[in-house]
Amino acid sequence: LGPSRKLRSHDASRSFKRANDEQTTRCASHGQGSVLLSLPESGVVVFIGDAELALPAVQALGQRENCWSSEVGVVTRRSLESVPAWLSIDSDEDLQARLPRWRRRAGVVPVIIDQPIDAPNIDAALQILDLIDPAQTRLVTEAWRLPEQAGRLASRMGGIDAIDLVDTADAIDPLGMIDLDIPIGSVEGRPATADLLAAVWLERRRNA
Repeated sequence: LGPSRKLRSHDASRSFKRANDEQTTRCASHGQGSVLLSLPESGVVVFIGDAELALPAVQALGQRENCWSSEVGVVTRRSLESVPAWLSIDSDEDLQARLPRWRRRAGVVPVIIDQPIDAPNIDAALQILDLIDPAQTRLVTEAWRLPEQAGRLASRMGGIDAIDLVDTADAIDPLGMIDLDIPIGSVEGRPATADLLAAVWLERRRNA
């Protein structure tokens, strides 16, 4: 006779608990404790990535952290339907005019630099980043991408402080970016914790 349904259920539950414990340990200890990074208390925080993907995640993160609401500057040279005109910064003159206000403002000022990961030219993004001189620089990327893709852009940008993950539901390994040894800042607009990362991984395992 095969194992009873009760035993199979117990084994499955124990297996998921073990997987959760393993991923919690992975998230807490990978990179010698540097796997997570929170927002600074003040200063400009730059989010690099495709603006259409980044904007909802950045807005959600600010609301959850009570740092900002919908006011997120988006530096882009593209015309994007999903980015309201009043958030778009599409000229050097506009950017230069905003910089002094950003630096005087108390708290965190979020700014997105529209730079799709697979776009070959990053010169403009580098110039903008150098001009802003942010307190923290983060990369917004889809979790389904190969870590090497995000790693190449991070390296070309001169290094980043954290990765913000989106589109985790479509990823085979939604925590693959951890292997870059770059801290995770958020997942789908939620501040990253070891328990959250483990839960994301476990949910993907259940749905596999």
